[in-house]
Amino acid sequence: MQNLIAIVLRTVQWVDLLWTIGFLTLAIATALLHFVLIGLLGLALVPICLGVLLLGYLLGVVGSPTSWKRRIAGFVIFLAGILTLLWVSVTVTTIAYDYVTQPAFGFAYSKFNLALLAIGWLISVTSITLSFRLKSSWSGMRCFFWGSVTLVVPVVSLLFFWILYSTGQILEA
Repeated sequence: MQNLIAIVLRTVQWVDLLWTIGFLTLAIATALLHFVLIGLLGLALVPICLGVLLLGYLLGVVGSPTSWKRRIAGFVIFLAGILTLLWVSVTVTTIAYDYVTQPAFGFAYSKFNLALLAIGWLISVTSITLSFRLKSSWSGMRCFFWGSVTLVVPVVSLLFFWILYSTGQILEA
């Protein structure tokens, strides 16, 4: 078991581990926001996941051979992408919350709002992928992988929301 942990720690970089923890925490935090008591836990996790993601980005920039201007531009684009991803994840779970709590009213979101949500989702994925590309001389495949991870975060958030709802958690009144 110790050999397996040692192999994983050698092959996984700390930056990748921080981003994995940060994106997973972001998905969990946005899924918890609409529940009564565990929603407070979700509110507490939001700044933690943002801090972990930004720390991971800053640690990834430390050893990069790029200029400081590209590093700052990448950081600003990364921060904008993370905040957009947070908005998209919260909106997706809000749509699920409205669907669950108000089924008699039907689907209350217009096509414009859904298109805006889809555009925000694509902007978050594109900006995070671009920030990874600006940050260092990473391969396109690694940037694409982390972009794909950010594409899945709202879906995982929605999945956590449905799991919590189906297990009988109490929603806000």
